[in-house]
Amino acid sequence: MSIYNSTDGIARSYNNPTIKYDKVMVTPAQNNAIRKMASRNGMEFSDLTKSVAPMFGCNNAVCVPLGYIYIAVEEDGYTHS
Repeated sequence: MSIYNSTDGIARSYNNPTIKYDKVMVTPAQNNAIRKMASRNGMEFSDLTKSVAPMFGCNNAVCVPLGYIYIAVEEDGYTHS
């Protein structure tokens, strides 16, 4: 997975296939999990992908804000708050 940090311009790259969002690149498993989150919460997938942010130091997880909580999506697609 590659993560692009827009504040420092550093791209970090790993050996997994990736899908590019606005601020981050995610694995296919993460993409599927985020797609399911959008569907379950009645949100547009494209709107939800704009809010996905990187989580540094968390094994390539990304963070998705949903209402009043943040959901972490691990590299393998596992989600948790």
